[in-house]
Amino acid sequence: MQRNTSEVQLYRAGIGLLVVSAFLTLVSLWLGWFQSGERIRNSFEMFKTLQSFDFIEFFAKFTPMRYVWFMLPVSIGLGLLLIAIKWIKTGFSILFISSLIPAVTGVVLWRLLGLQSGHLLSIVGVVAVTLSGFTFFTCWLMRKKSAAVDIS
Repeated sequence: MQRNTSEVQLYRAGIGLLVVSAFLTLVSLWLGWFQSGERIRNSFEMFKTLQSFDFIEFFAKFTPMRYVWFMLPVSIGLGLLLIAIKWIKTGFSILFISSLIPAVTGVVLWRLLGLQSGHLLSIVGVVAVTLSGFTFFTCWLMRKKSAAVDIS
């Protein structure tokens, strides 16, 4: 089955948007997430700060999230690698989950601590991943529609 040019352009736009959104999510992890005193700390320092305050009970509940958070750059890289070797659905799923975690955390911290650049960029990243998902879904619908026309 031959793809039409609009489907190919939409598909390429979806791939490009997915790569850009992965980059935005990755960069957002190292931008400012909260301010303590005069210093603006990134998302990885957020966990070290909690540990230094000796909130043992709270930190014990927060430890799984800490491990997940430190694996986010690896999972984003894995998602991009899967897209590069043409495993688009799996790569998209990994990138969606990897961008959803910082975005939800960013929204919560935005409500508690005020807006920082890391929060904003992580939210933009998940919106871009979602938009790329809609472009892939539109490509899939276009393919289904053209296949239905070819059969009849």
